[in-house]
Amino acid sequence: MVIKEFLVSSCFGGNPPVQKQNFLYGKIHYFSTSKQKHTLKTTLNHLPEHKQQELRLLRDVIAAERQVHMVILFGSFATGKWVEDKYMEDGITYTYRSDYDILVITTTDNHATQLRVEEHIKEKCKNNGKIETVINTIYHGINFVNNALQYGNYFFADIKKEGILLFDSGKFKLAEYKELTPEDQKTKMQENFEQWFVSANGFYRFYEVGIEEGNLHGAAFQLHQAVERYYTAILLTFTDYRPKEHNLRELDIKAQTADVRLKDIFPKETSEQEDRFELLVRAYIDARYRMKQYHITKEDLEYLGERVQLLRDMTEKIFRERIEKVGKIT
Repeated sequence: MVIKEFLVSSCFGGNPPVQKQNFLYGKIHYFSTSKQKHTLKTTLNHLPEHKQQELRLLRDVIAAERQVHMVILFGSFATGKWVEDKYMEDGITYTYRSDYDILVITTTDNHATQLRVEEHIKEKCKNNGKIETVINTIYHGINFVNNALQYGNYFFADIKKEGILLFDSGKFKLAEYKELTPEDQKTKMQENFEQWFVSANGFYRFYEVGIEEGNLHGAAFQLHQAVERYYTAILLTFTDYRPKEHNLRELDIKAQTADVRLKDIFPKETSEQEDRFELLVRAYIDARYRMKQYHITKEDLEYLGERVQLLRDMTEKIFRERIEKVGKIT
């Protein structure tokens, strides 16, 4: 019996992907042009006691860092749509588990400072050993978050509307968020999509040149970059947020949460399919810096290139469907 586990990134506010369903996830936003006043919730009473205990432990670990001023739970555990599900299909056991989505607001957006804080927190959580749920943490400075809210970024607006405040130093306040009109949202979505979709297409063309010239390592890296950008275009379409992530496995999971049809782009049912996807994942580092240890064939690249063509077409289809729904009641 084969067991596959999927860690479901829940920051889109919808349910995780379910096999044999074929529709878009995420919310349609209905906008006014005003700034909305909203107070973050503070209670975890809708969660089982063991989840509350985990989140209190996590809060204490994060809040101990001097640079941290707010800790906010968002996503499915905040909205009550979290899932821990298991089922069998064709002899394969699938397990879906939501993770904790945590926004950590720091004094500054200095990358080195945030990285240091992140490493401290990871180490403490690892040594603690009492938090079994996977943690998906993002770090941003207070000025960045407030500017995003005032600009009308609906990723952070949703966090303020639906999130649960786990810790507050009291030194800062979150800005009120500006709601966008449907026309404004469509303009933003179109601009984001065109930037990242065009960029992805360019990297795909570089991949094709690499194949023609026999530069397999270069072609693998270019293909990785194309996939990263297609996923980014999808995530920006749904959330107006670009995660600081180059790991295609993580981006693949997040993108599937946006649209379940993406699970068919890179199938992983056989060892060969899994191995080839892993080669694509590793290309970001190994194809450039560990070339002696990184072995990929032309056949591997041609297979992956065909899958990326499917991703390209699906990315455009998802965007067209999504932007058509903006402002409409379904």
